Amino acid sequence: MPMGNKPNPERPQSATLIMDAQMIANEAWYTTGDIMQLFKISRSSVYRLRMSKQLPSCQLGGTIVFPKSLINKVLLDKALSQAKGFFEE
Repeated sequence: MPMGNKPNPERPQSATLIMDAQMIANEAWYTTGDIMQLFKISRSSVYRLRMSKQLPSCQLGGTIVFPKSLINKVLLDKALSQAKGFFEE
């Protein structure tokens, strides 16, 4: 097992998603501008959501990108939670 993959008992496990090269190669990505248009929010709101881990993101080179499949899951989860409340009333 490579040194970087050993769990460190002194450091708590984070909720970080580890993507392998195959996942990255097949993933479509949103930019910050795409997220701003999709959610109709400001750049600072994108930053705040990203920093609070409400929007999954990673840095490729010097650019922050958002995995399209995970952003779509966030949108679907939000829509389903709103629909659940609608049908329960």
